[in-house]
Amino acid sequence: MASIKISNDPSGRIIVSFPYVPLLVEKVKTMNSRRWHPEGKHWCFLKLNGILEKILAILEDNNVQIDPPFKLTFLKLLQVLSRQYRKVELICDIYRIF
Repeated sequence: MASIKISNDPSGRIIVSFPYVPLLVEKVKTMNSRRWHPEGKHWCFLKLNGILEKILAILEDNNVQIDPPFKLTFLKLLQVLSRQYRKVELICDIYRIF
């Protein structure tokens, strides 16, 4: 089991770094919007909708560590999205009533 670190860079991209494990490299290569940075020895992903969930899904069997500031940003985003989802549910319920 490899130790995987997930963080973000100043430009807002998601950075994933881990020791070389061929199976992990193959899993990461199956994802879109990824790019290998040999100078930093890490993978970079554009912050697209659902990308972090996909990264976590393919790396789930490993020791994944999410950088605390990035985790906080992600949790805040989830809170906003859940509030928006609840608003949409409420609107749908209102339409069903009428």
